[in-house]
Amino acid sequence: MPISQRVLKQVAAFPVVLAIVCYFFWPSINAPDLLKGTKNVLQVAKTIPLPGDGPESLEFDSQGEGPYVGVTDGRILKWRGEELGWVEFAHSSPHR
Repeated sequence: MPISQRVLKQVAAFPVVLAIVCYFFWPSINAPDLLKGTKNVLQVAKTIPLPGDGPESLEFDSQGEGPYVGVTDGRILKWRGEELGWVEFAHSSPHR
């Protein structure tokens, strides 16, 4: 059964109307500051340079310490704060 022109126009109009609504209301749709209980912490986040290539992975332990990162040369580094920086925590073995 062929689709009638009327149904086709209604189906084609939906994405256009949705795009127009998103265009005009995008700031209120994508505004975490306006939601109760949210915290916009990424603006104050900083990057910590690594003494190697990576990280290949990033983890925290169950006590909340870390982060621990694995770098490409097999070392596992632990962040010890601003004063100490990254320290070598472990080495992965190539003979596993």
